[in-house]
Amino acid sequence: MSERLGRNDSCTTCGKKVKHCQGHKKAWLKPLLAITTLSIIITIVWTSIYQKPSEQEQLQELKATLQENLRGRLLDKWWLKNDAEPPLNQDMMGSIFTHKNDALQIISKYHNTSELSNSIARSFIDLSPTVWTPQGSMMTYKDEHPSMITSHENTLELCYIPYVHIQSHPATLYYSHEWRALILAGLEYPEPVLAGLLYHELGHAYIHQILKASSANTPEGSDAYNQEEVEMHDFESQIYDRASEGKFFKCIDTILARYPKAVSYKEVVSHLTPFDIQQLDLALGCEKCGSTLANTMLAQYCFAIGSRWIDKNTSDNEPKTRQKIAMYDWLFQNLYKG
Repeated sequence: MSERLGRNDSCTTCGKKVKHCQGHKKAWLKPLLAITTLSIIITIVWTSIYQKPSEQEQLQELKATLQENLRGRLLDKWWLKNDAEPPLNQDMMGSIFTHKNDALQIISKYHNTSELSNSIARSFIDLSPTVWTPQGSMMTYKDEHPSMITSHENTLELCYIPYVHIQSHPATLYYSHEWRALILAGLEYPEPVLAGLLYHELGHAYIHQILKASSANTPEGSDAYNQEEVEMHDFESQIYDRASEGKFFKCIDTILARYPKAVSYKEVVSHLTPFDIQQLDLALGCEKCGSTLANTMLAQYCFAIGSRWIDKNTSDNEPKTRQKIAMYDWLFQNLYKG
């Protein structure tokens, strides 16, 4: 036990008499205080600068990115611009059948992508080209002569929308269960893009007309409706990857690799960047697509990224499907409704 020093004793640190010594702080105390203070400052600065944004803030950032991309797009390229009323001139007739034959070639080219694409190609071996009119009716031109709309086995109606009427339609390309037809904007499409869009909508036609699934009669927004949409959007992505020789999924995997600690598809999808969009466009030859087609593709990019994240982070098939339906609804409600 150390002996207490008296007033006239010498300080063991400085050698002065204790009565003249002012005392000494411990040598390690000063740097410890400095380190503690610096840590507090760094924590405050880091929190203020890098605080994780809320989901709503992330959504707003994503919306801004998508809107800015659309504003910077080139003009759409339409091959069918005006009303088409009989008698059609030879140039329009030629364009209609050229684009119909292009569609058939694409269906044939990618038929072996999956079991579903193979079944679709066997079920619909021909397309009957039609043109949408202002009255909502369709005119069929078969063998280059006008005829009444008739039902042919293994033939599906392909109705082209002129530019002047695109605002009357809900999408660039969609399947009409009521008309039992594919409705397609008269745009110029890059081959990979047309392949994916065609097979998506042909999938609906196959489910409704060939399989006669119950989802054909379910209302929009129902679980059965959304599940069919999820399956077709995933199918569309498969076609894009095949048509791009693997570049489509490679781009998406590069995006996912930036967020190894993401806990939700929302976190990844919400961080889509202009560069990401550019790379996905390049993979599909869509870098020169106009805003009408780009709007459709941006929606698919968001879905494909989220779906790919779910595939890689969910092992059981049932929860995976539920997550994808929830994601589809989340995208629709937050990005494309209203």
